Formats: sequence, structure tokens, C-alpha cells
Amino acid sequence: MRILILGAKGNLGQALVKVFEKDNDVIPWDRGEIDITDNDLIKKKIKELKPEIIINAAAYNAVDKCETDEKEFELAKKINGEAVGYLAEAALEVSAPLVHYSTDYVFDGKKKRGYKEDARAHPISKYGETKLAGERALIALS
Repeated sequence: MRILILGAKGNLGQALVKVFEKDNDVIPWDRGEIDITDNDLIKKKIKELKPEIIINAAAYNAVDKCETDEKEFELAKKINGEAVGYLAEAALEVSAPLVHYSTDYVFDGKKKRGYKEDARAHPISKYGETKLAGERALIALS
């Protein structure tokens, strides 16, 4: 199976590459191979590659910087929010499922027993807002 893993040099991405490369044709992309905030480039490269599955492990994750620096917050919104929508559109165009990782930061942390996938989101940080924007971009296209 041909699997595209985005964010392949991050901690999660490296682990996913190790797991999937044993029995699959894994294409590991990171910043050097693709700018996920460039919608046209995403669509072009994914259409050319034609992966059977796309796994998005790419993310802006400098949580503290996102909270205090407006430029970093804007970058986080592009990577964690807008880019996820671009990936979802590209995945639809090639009929590939998109696996996307979010974070517990989309919740306020008040529940003691954890959250179910369908629990109401309530981020209490800018970073959480950016990750929720990505989730909403996916939901809008499903």
C-alpha cells in the first residue's frame, strides 16, 4: 500500500514511518519536501503521487510561542488549521483516506475521566483553537 506520511521527521512521524515501512511503500514528507500551507502545491504533489492513504503528523506545536507571539499564532493557524483543510481536499481528489492527529488541547481539561471523540470542544488556549480549526476543516469536508 502506498502511504504518504506528512511531518515524517517529527517524533510521531518517525514512529509512523517505522511502523508502516515494513509492509508498505511509505513516502515520508517533511518541510523539505512540501509546504503544507501552500494549497496549490499540496493538490499538485498529492495528485502526482496518488497515495492510497495520507497520514498527517505535521503540526505547529510550539505551544508557548503560539500563546505569546502573534506571528507564531498566525503560523499555527495556517499549519494546524488551514493546511488540514487543504490536505482533506487533496485526499478527496485522489480518493485517499486522511488520518489526522489532533490534541487534548481542544478541550478545557475539566473532565476527570477523559473525553470521547464526540465531546464538545472548548479550547482554552490559542494553540487549542488552531487545532480545533483543523478538526473543523476536516468535518466540513466529510
